[in-house]
Amino acid sequence: MHKSLLALLATSLISGIYWSLIYPIYQPFILSLGASMTLLGLIEAISGRMGLLSTVAQLIGGAASDAYGRKRIIVLSSGLIVAGLTLYLLSSLKHELFYLIIGSILIGASCMSIPARNALIAELSKPEVRGYIYSLILFAAVLPSAVFSPIGGWIAEKLGFQIIFSIAVPMEAACLFTLALLIAESRSSDMGRMDLKDILRGIIPPRGLMRKLYMIIAVDTFSWSTGSILLYGFISETYGFTETQLGILSSAFSTSWAISQIPAGKFIDRFGAKKSLIISEALGILAVLMWMLSKDFNTYLISHIIFGITPPLWVPALNTYIAGKVGRKDLGKAMGGISAFRGLISFPAPYIGGMLFDNYGIQAPLIINALGAFIALLGLIRLED
Repeated sequence: MHKSLLALLATSLISGIYWSLIYPIYQPFILSLGASMTLLGLIEAISGRMGLLSTVAQLIGGAASDAYGRKRIIVLSSGLIVAGLTLYLLSSLKHELFYLIIGSILIGASCMSIPARNALIAELSKPEVRGYIYSLILFAAVLPSAVFSPIGGWIAEKLGFQIIFSIAVPMEAACLFTLALLIAESRSSDMGRMDLKDILRGIIPPRGLMRKLYMIIAVDTFSWSTGSILLYGFISETYGFTETQLGILSSAFSTSWAISQIPAGKFIDRFGAKKSLIISEALGILAVLMWMLSKDFNTYLISHIIFGITPPLWVPALNTYIAGKVGRKDLGKAMGGISAFRGLISFPAPYIGGMLFDNYGIQAPLIINALGAFIALLGLIRLED
């Protein structure tokens, strides 16, 4: 394995540890600062994982990595995360929402590294094992949550949120040092300049097969961003689930993900990306139907085990599918472009989900989630191999 891939593997494991502490308590933490569910949705819509800033950052980051190199973008992104986590810590100490909002903006901007990382992995791994390599690095990121998510919930409940963020800052600083030291540039020294018009064209769905994929991914992201992305906030407010219970749910999700990740990568390499995407979407629909029909913690626990199988089937399959259809020269741009398009289409979804929750309760955003996922499933079935 190339040393750059080993560095990505190691830092994925380190960041996976502290994010597994943060993830189950993040939305309850924002609500504890006095935010409404609508405001929580707005924060996710702007700077969350699928938010407007996050996806625009991926568009720019993908094109910049094609023009200036993968390493620069990856290292810069890690620096932004260190700064953002420091502001999270300050917010928890001062109990002020302002610092968290600024920190969320920096964390959202750090998503510029996603297409650079995905392109680097594609360039440094052989096509016949590409799905496996993607899966292995995802496995390292997800595995810690099986142990640390319940611990994070317990720490937040007993000792306060600030302990979580004080652990996260030095761990990401260690990632920054590792990436700066060990990542090797996979692009040539004469890569040219980043053309703004070319970047903006990346948002426009291309013709043919990739246009169909753009549309399917946009529908999929909008539906899941309306419902599942705010799920922990929904169920903590509606059913009174504690931070420890949320940590257990996150652990069940991540354990299922971790166990499934390597077999999923082998499944993708053997049977193709399309079949993997279809199975992932179908399992996701089953999980959201369980959320709609039950308020029992044990049912949510089972649903999270099922839901945990969806990312390992989806994420490496999507990256593998794109890498197989796009030339190496524009790979980072293509990965950033599709992320930006789906983000621009779906960024209002968390805000809409939060607003629907505040006005109509938990069922309304989950219904939108289920309907959109079903439409995306039909599109995937008709997609070319």
